[in-house]
Amino acid sequence: MTTSMPFLDVRLVGDVRVVEFTRTDMTDASFIKNVGDEIYRIALKIDHPKIVIDFGKVQRLSSATLGMLVALKKVVVEQRGGQLSVSNVADNLRDIFRMTKLQGVLKICESTEDAVESMGKG
Repeated sequence: MTTSMPFLDVRLVGDVRVVEFTRTDMTDASFIKNVGDEIYRIALKIDHPKIVIDFGKVQRLSSATLGMLVALKKVVVEQRGGQLSVSNVADNLRDIFRMTKLQGVLKICESTEDAVESMGKG
């Protein structure tokens, strides 16, 4: 099952929701807010959500994007008891995650398949 929104593609892989950004540029503040709001809605609909955020198409991001990811982790993992992973992060963006020390806060996987598999069956 795949659901498309103007800014996200969401598909279910087993019990894991894979959220893929449809834009390459994640620097517009209103866009980032809309994306975050939609992912929050997804997380709040289910107990113990398992969510993978696929950055495969993303080439640019802002600090607001990073802030949205940290806020999502609080909702998905800390409040809802779920799991959150980020996948397919380009090397230049991975450097940003390293410099901001987010690789220690967020689970970053090489591929979406690795991220889904790391969440186990459930």
